[in-house]
Amino acid sequence: MNEAIPLNEIVYDERASNGVFCTHPYKGHPHGCPNYPQCPNDEDRFTMQELKDIEAKYDKFAVVEKFDLKVHAQTMKRKHPRLSDDQCYCLLYWQNGVRKRLLSKAMDFLFKANRSSILLSIPEASGIDVFTTMEKAGVHIDKTLHPDTIRKVMFVWLYKEKPQPSLTSYVQRVEDEKK
Repeated sequence: MNEAIPLNEIVYDERASNGVFCTHPYKGHPHGCPNYPQCPNDEDRFTMQELKDIEAKYDKFAVVEKFDLKVHAQTMKRKHPRLSDDQCYCLLYWQNGVRKRLLSKAMDFLFKANRSSILLSIPEASGIDVFTTMEKAGVHIDKTLHPDTIRKVMFVWLYKEKPQPSLTSYVQRVEDEKK
């Protein structure tokens, strides 16, 4: 999969920004994500309206980390035969590693782009419907209880205008002119 996928359309959903997706019950968690409402912190996110207001000024991309959960669960079962299937699939054993690799990919992309940017590490917390947005970009994210493949997503918005030359490039240009 490409380093970053261009996004032509961002789909917003008011329910995403007010925690409805976070509080959606799933197996073992009748009240949804145990990290809600602490994750993410309010000061670390944009409101849906803030993003809509600035969206036109940015090129938008998705950075995706693909993780083979089925292979992971099979490996866990071989190593620990007494674990139940639910325990083998438990996100406590894989999610932090996937998030770390995803953040590394996103930061590499930002560094190479060398433009003012916004990194949305949890885009749904800012009112973005990640599933629908990614479908429109040609990437299917499985919503079943035990999908074979996990796709974690961060959104990167790059400011459309070119950055001002850095001090380093200015110093280099002055030194080149002296030669």
